[in-house]
Amino acid sequence: MLSNKQVVVAGFAVIFLGLFNSNSFAAQAADATPADAESTVSVELFDAGFHRLPPAERMRRASAGYLSRIEPTGKPSVERLSDYIARYIEANVYDPRYTVCDVRAEHQPGTTGTVMLTGDVLVPRYSSGIESTMTGLGFNVARNAIVVLPQLPSDTMPYGEATTSAASLRRFPRHASEQMNSVPLGGWVRLLRAARPSDLDGLAARSTRRNPASTAPLEQGWFLGQSPEGYVGFVSSDDLHPIGNTFEADAMLMKPIHVALADSDVGLTVPLGAWLRRAGDGWSVNFQGKSIAIPADATVARARAATLEPADIIAMASPLMQTGYEWGGTTEHGIDCSGFTQFIFKSRGIFLPRDAEQQSIVGNLVAEGEDVARLAQPGDLIFFLNERGKISHVGISLGGDRVMHSNNASGVHIGQLLTAEKGTTEPLIERTLFARRVSF
Repeated sequence: MLSNKQVVVAGFAVIFLGLFNSNSFAAQAADATPADAESTVSVELFDAGFHRLPPAERMRRASAGYLSRIEPTGKPSVERLSDYIARYIEANVYDPRYTVCDVRAEHQPGTTGTVMLTGDVLVPRYSSGIESTMTGLGFNVARNAIVVLPQLPSDTMPYGEATTSAASLRRFPRHASEQMNSVPLGGWVRLLRAARPSDLDGLAARSTRRNPASTAPLEQGWFLGQSPEGYVGFVSSDDLHPIGNTFEADAMLMKPIHVALADSDVGLTVPLGAWLRRAGDGWSVNFQGKSIAIPADATVARARAATLEPADIIAMASPLMQTGYEWGGTTEHGIDCSGFTQFIFKSRGIFLPRDAEQQSIVGNLVAEGEDVARLAQPGDLIFFLNERGKISHVGISLGGDRVMHSNNASGVHIGQLLTAEKGTTEPLIERTLFARRVSF
């Protein structure tokens, strides 16, 4: 059953007519877009016979298995169309709290089995993945009008820097709404789109006599935003100063401290956890676009961001170079992609979760999509999607578009994001979700 959060994120509203029989489902399942060879379902992990099959047959069976997960009965029904979108999210979206996948399917009047897809997603492959899933089930997608975020007004900067003690990300665009996360003074929020009146629909449904404000109209200045950890929620522009890019904190304030401001009799109390930047021999915090010096006696914890050089990563990986890919492997006898990244980070005293999908919520976001090839630094984790939009692969940046990873075709090796590798038809950048930075 979906949680309230997932219902809000998914935004399911479906009107559709027609039926599909089990035979048409089976035929479509066999011809559906194959899943990544790296994205084996758990039951196949223990099936030795499956791994002896030709790659094309493995992928065909994996695709059929995926579609049977979306429609377990093998008999697609229009009454369950919204359930299929929900199951797509469950099967492919790594965590609805960290992304946007708000999609609807609408029946085209006068047709049988034809739908139009609308809504918002944060990842392009969610759009294509939902379309291919619907097609695989037997539906005719006449138009895919899903919007890929961010989509901001032309005069809006892509990021905002927190100018309050904690810029709140809320479930709905309303100050009294539940707080999902907060960003301390000096931290940043990525802006995804302006809030809409429809974003209050779920709040209106909770309206009571004790909470009449939940039925009030949408206030101006609210945006759907994403915190450095990746959490998504609504943030007020009153809590932000517009900026053009993300940045890494150089240090964090460990005890609140009061500082004087030249244009204020009250001054500013800099809160615990504020993001600090290096300023000569000391520290500063940005407040409403101004750099405010932090007193020398402030209690500060310096950020220990990764300082690896490409040669350091290559040296740590040298015992595993050319080791063959093995699903679930973690040694020189065979290692998978997340086992490799886990090994590298363990060598630096950092214990990552086991799977790529689990590792994808560790650390701060530093770049998304095509920007990864330009902004990633050595030691950043880079995450990749399969055709459906599921996180299926991870590697370690060597800076720029170079990445070290373990895959089916070459085992542990150095590849490039902008060039198609052995056994592939598209460059890795087409599958790149984002890069995260983990402090050592």
